[in-house]
Formats: sequence, C-alpha cells, structure tokens
Amino acid sequence: MQYYLYSDSGAFTQDPYFNTCIERIIAQTRDTYMLIKHRLFQAEHVNISPDLYKIASDIRKHYRHVVVLGMGGAILNPHMVTSFYPSSNILIYCDHINSHILNHLAVTLDLEHTAFLVISKSGYTIETLSLVATWYSYLQKIGDLAQQFYVITGPQDSPLRQLAYNIGAHLLEHEPDISGRYASFTNITLLPGLIAGLDMEAFCQGGRSTLQQLLENPSSSPIIRGAATLLYMMERKIPQLVTMPYLSTLKNFTEWQAQIVAESLGKEGCGITPIKATGPLDQHSQLQLYLDGPRDKFFNMIYSADRTTYNTPIMTIGPLAGKSLHEICNAEYSAMLATLSDYQLPYRTITLSYENEASLGALIMHSMLEVALCGLSRGIDPFNQPAVESIKIHIHKALSK
Repeated sequence: MQYYLYSDSGAFTQDPYFNTCIERIIAQTRDTYMLIKHRLFQAEHVNISPDLYKIASDIRKHYRHVVVLGMGGAILNPHMVTSFYPSSNILIYCDHINSHILNHLAVTLDLEHTAFLVISKSGYTIETLSLVATWYSYLQKIGDLAQQFYVITGPQDSPLRQLAYNIGAHLLEHEPDISGRYASFTNITLLPGLIAGLDMEAFCQGGRSTLQQLLENPSSSPIIRGAATLLYMMERKIPQLVTMPYLSTLKNFTEWQAQIVAESLGKEGCGITPIKATGPLDQHSQLQLYLDGPRDKFFNMIYSADRTTYNTPIMTIGPLAGKSLHEICNAEYSAMLATLSDYQLPYRTITLSYENEASLGALIMHSMLEVALCGLSRGIDPFNQPAVESIKIHIHKALSK
C-alpha cells in the first residue's frame, strides 16, 4: 500500500551534482552500521510490545487525564502523533516550567484521577526533574498518590531513575540505542498513542512499510531523493528549510521536524535552519518574506489526498456560496504551489494518501531516515548533540549559587 506520494519541482535536477548526492545516499544505505546501531534499519523493532496495551488499558480505566512531562523529543514525538488524529482529550502535554500555568492546571484538574507520564532518556533533564518534583508536591497535599506516576527513562543510573524508585513510580525502560528525537516508534510515542485510543498498529505498519521499501529497493524509495535534497542543500549552501503543511493537524509535526533537522544536521559549522509554518495561516504572515526576501530557502509542502474526512457543509451564504472548506483549502494549496513556481523557488510536495495513523507513520519514518542518511553521507553523526552540553553546564552553575 502506498501511504504517501513524493515529488519535487525539479529545481535541483538540472545540476549534475544532485545526481552525485543521490549516488552518495544510495551508497550510504549499503553501509548501515550506524543506522543498525540505532535500530532505524531494523523493521522487526517497529512494533508494539504487548505490555504497553495492558499499561494503556489500566491508565484509561483508572484516570480521566494523563499529564505528559518532558522536553524536546521526549514530548514532541507523542504530541505530534496524538494531535494529528485527535480522538480524546485525555492527554495534557506539559513541556514548560511556567509557574502560572502549572498552578492554574493544578487547581482545575481532578488530581486524584490524573496520572503523570514522565519521559526523559538521559534522566538528567533539569526541566523534567523539576516538573516531577513540583507535581509530586501538588499531589502530596491530597495524599500519597505516587502510584500515579509512570516514568520512562534510560537503563543507566540517573536522578530521574532514583526519583522514580524513591516515590514508588511505575518504571519503564527507554530504548537505550535510539536518540530521543528518533524515538517515534518506541514506547515514548506508542504508549501515549494507545492511551489516546489511536490505532498504533496502523501507525507502525506505515513506518514499517516505508522502511522496508527503502531496504528492498533503495533506488525507488522517495527517502533517497529526500535525503539527497537535504544533502544538496547543505553542500550548495541553501541554509533554510520551510516546512509548510496545509493540514493544521501537522502543526506539531513541524515542531518535531524542526528539532530533528536542527539537532541532527547542525554540526561542524554546517546545517540547515528549519522554519515552521502552517498553511494557509502563514500566507498572511510569512509569505511576503518567502517571495520577496532572500532566495535562501527550500520549501517542504505537505498536504493530503484523502477525500473521506471532508464533510463540512456547503456554504449557502456569502461570496463563496456553493463551495466547501475543503475546496477553499485545495485552492489555497494549489495557489501556493503555483506562486512558488512563478517565483522560481525550489520546493517539494509530500501528499498523504490518507489522513490516518498509517500515513502519519510513513511520513515520520520518511522524515527520520532522510535526515539520518543525509547526516551520515555528510560525514557527521546525526544522532548526537554535543554542543547542547554547554548550556547544561551553565544551568548547573546557576543553580549551585
């Protein structure tokens, strides 16, 4: 089954160096050590552990809400999935340390019937540790409710693991060989998806199918062309990638993609700066810059071919009578592509076959693999983030005063 279609405007294809980039990416797929090490090339691991079903079922049975605590990939991964196909309001994401918002949330939630899912691979993330301790303090005011904490962290000893032991929280293992931003098909995403009532089997199937196509026939996989496009951008000094889905449910996808592009490729003086946009909203805020500003951007346009989810009524009043919102959005998207062509700005399109979990899984797997292959082909490690350690040192210094 085909979960998405990939095409581009042909802006780079006239340059023979683009074919060189494709050849380098294909060659990289034959040298899979780094990807295997991080399990991205092991399709058998793109599945759901049976114990996650029981945990999700127990949580849904006993709690009205689940507050998800984390930062970066730990929270961006589940948030983009559960917000794409919303079927429940049970999940509340807390990726900030804003005291005003936390206090308001603490007095509005029924804390006796609220669980807390804490995610941090390293177990050292300052913000996550502070959120756990703060919410535990809120709960202590109404009794010993430590069993309401579920903690996903790496197997190594860490402050979060010790905290989980101390308060008697449920402890789950974070996959040690997968960086947080690449953990879309692990328990940090699958468990929240199951709690939200999504079809995470279909999500995994979309990811598996996309991965298997790359493994079995690399030359026909759109991942190769996508990775070559990113590599070409890096080597031809096209520094900015504008991701602009015309699906509001992909807004959190742009947040996650910004992290995976910036943190994976921004190294050794090189990189691509991600710009987050959503159509048609940002036609009214950013389009002037895109069309009439510096010509230093590549546009990643995402839409859907699914016609089964558009059932808003036909408008009967006003200048657009006889049209539906879907027709308006179609016209907006088509006009955006035509305008990019008029201005001879480079772009590609990714068109989801369906607006469902399977197509989302395919899109996410495509995005992870094209970034990883680009980085490896460029000779950098796309799985680490060494420069980020410097701010952590300064945070610890500030807190020790």
